[in-house]
Amino acid sequence: MSSGRCQNPVLRGFHPDPTVCRVGDLYVCVTSTFAYCPGLPIHVSTDLAHWSLVAHALPEAPGLEQLGVGDGLYAPGLRHDGERFLLTCTIVDRKRQRFRNFVVTATDPAGPWSAPVFLPENLGRIDPTPFIDDDGALYVVLNDLPPERVPNGGNRIIKLWQLDRESFAPMGEPSYLFDGALKKAATPEAPRLYKRGGWYYLLIAEGGTGFSHAVTMARSRTIRGPYEACPFNPVLTHRHLGPDVPLTCVGHADLVQSLDGAWWALALATRPCAGAAILNRETVLLPVQWRDDHWPVFAPGVGQVLLETPHPAGPPLLRLPMAAPWLGLRGLSAAECEDGVLHLDARATPLESPTGVPAFAGLRLTEHHGHMVADVHLHDGARGGIALFADDRSHVRIEVDAAQARVIVVERGERRESPVFAAHERLGLSWSDAGTTAQIGEQNYRAADVQLLGKADFTGAVGAFFAIGERGKLTAKNWSGENWG
Repeated sequence: MSSGRCQNPVLRGFHPDPTVCRVGDLYVCVTSTFAYCPGLPIHVSTDLAHWSLVAHALPEAPGLEQLGVGDGLYAPGLRHDGERFLLTCTIVDRKRQRFRNFVVTATDPAGPWSAPVFLPENLGRIDPTPFIDDDGALYVVLNDLPPERVPNGGNRIIKLWQLDRESFAPMGEPSYLFDGALKKAATPEAPRLYKRGGWYYLLIAEGGTGFSHAVTMARSRTIRGPYEACPFNPVLTHRHLGPDVPLTCVGHADLVQSLDGAWWALALATRPCAGAAILNRETVLLPVQWRDDHWPVFAPGVGQVLLETPHPAGPPLLRLPMAAPWLGLRGLSAAECEDGVLHLDARATPLESPTGVPAFAGLRLTEHHGHMVADVHLHDGARGGIALFADDRSHVRIEVDAAQARVIVVERGERRESPVFAAHERLGLSWSDAGTTAQIGEQNYRAADVQLLGKADFTGAVGAFFAIGERGKLTAKNWSGENWG
């Protein structure tokens, strides 16, 4: 039952790969953060439309220092076993082809969350999600390489393990459940298991997390299969709508049942801007209904995710949200905010470095247009400023030292610089479909096309302060912005 309508995305700015579960009247959602820290934001809601940030499951994710911006914390899976939340995730290192799956737990979504328990590296590759069966047995489903060539020509398969409820150690042998419903489609992934009406339902993503993204489903009378594909797969996709629609790349869904018995889905989607996804993938909401033949229909009557969507009824949310934290890159920076002044200790690592932890304090961009502005002061030989950051190979920044300022544009690793400006404390950056503009004092400089901010693999653009140097610091006063944070 719907209580009203809300605007999609329900989590704006890059919040990809949503996973959701409900305990009582409280919905809990977690999304991917890749190489940004703190990791794995925990949002809560009572109506699936209005969300409050209450914690991060991994304030300091281990082992991110040598990873790219598009590596790190991929695709979490969240469930509740009647006593505690079980959150699984993967730390991905694509260069070394290393996939470290782990479990964290908490009795309250606001924490404290446990230290990660790492699972054996032969468990599988990415996108683990827990499943608790009616008898209390704990399982995990995830993506892995197939043990042999699969009939449909795909390159991945969905794998099931039973886990010990306390140690999370794998038990027995794995089962290979499903190699996807779409012939030769890329990467069956993002598996979720549900049980309804005596059926085990397996929901997965296929086609890759770009324009061809899709959601498919299969079911079985037993948890280890065999699984039969839904006869009208894919159950959700926007790829047939073309690139010029408000929401593209829809996929990577999770189902949840509301208190009144209705079903809903959270999924990821992108909002294109001037042909680029500068915000990357955000979280959207849509209704789901079950047919008489016990298959689900996503977005019944319209067949696509709408910018305005119904949402379920819910009581007032009594939990107070925490302020959006400053994001660090590959680790937490020494950033402190006191009486409205940001203090950021300098580090030697520059923004263009593909590894290491720079002095970086950022907030997500949340719309296709906006600005950030601040009075920036550098101390003790440090240099720094503000940036619109996609990744180390694509960003726009204003960099200031004691004597001068310049606008630096890095695009696909190629660097170009503006003429030198006199140093000024007042710095600003704005973005819109017309491009990005730098403000240094009273002077404006057209920096780059906005498409530059959509060059990252999996993460959306971040507006950030940065400081470079063996010592010294940056302070930012009177900072403000629109659609930033």
